[in-house]
Amino acid sequence: MSDLQLEAVKSRMWAEGQLLEKGGEAGEQIAAGTAKAYKAVESSVVGGYKAIENAVVGGYKKIEDAFVGKFLTKEGESVEDAKKRLGGRA
Repeated sequence: MSDLQLEAVKSRMWAEGQLLEKGGEAGEQIAAGTAKAYKAVESSVVGGYKAIENAVVGGYKKIEDAFVGKFLTKEGESVEDAKKRLGGRA
């Protein structure tokens, strides 16, 4: 579980606890509805973060590969071979 997911779960659990503690039976009903809302927001936020993270990492790898291919490969050498030779992660 990522740090972002862990924080979201902690926040949701804290909010549920506060509702149960202060609201009694009505608080239980509110907590159930609120838990569903928190889970939906949690999924959306984490999903959005993952999409952005994947786009950024993918973009960086494309730039890295283009740079290695243009400036660091020897004649006939692939980008992956050049990265291995240079000690990178192919």
